[in-house]
Amino acid sequence: IVSLEKLKLFIAPTFSTNPKIANIFYQMKFIEKRNLGMQELLDFSKITGLKKPILEYNDPYLSVIIWRIIGLRNEPASENIIEFANINKLFSSGDYAEHYTVSTKTASRHLNKLVKDGVLGREGEKKGTKYFLKKKI
Repeated sequence: IVSLEKLKLFIAPTFSTNPKIANIFYQMKFIEKRNLGMQELLDFSKITGLKKPILEYNDPYLSVIIWRIIGLRNEPASENIIEFANINKLFSSGDYAEHYTVSTKTASRHLNKLVKDGVLGREGEKKGTKYFLKKKI
């Protein structure tokens, strides 16, 4: 049994309570077999600049609170989108979504903002909509 104090200090050893299931998950590539969970949890907070996770035991459950920044999105900069448009000339929101690994809805939101700002032009309607750079850069 690992003490709550070791958990809170992020020095508790990581181990699988069911090694057979863990091995199956590992072979199916559902999990990594590295046993670095506690250290990675602590490092994540350092990398992101967020507070350390909070670990609490509320019988019979162990609760872990991991902090995040609400509203922070990993979106490409306008300059990157302009470069993409300059290279691709005429492209769909699907092309954009595939390139930046976002949903088509997110892609449409990004592209429509640039249309509104006058950076991109749009032709066609609905599924046939294509975007292009208004000014060559």
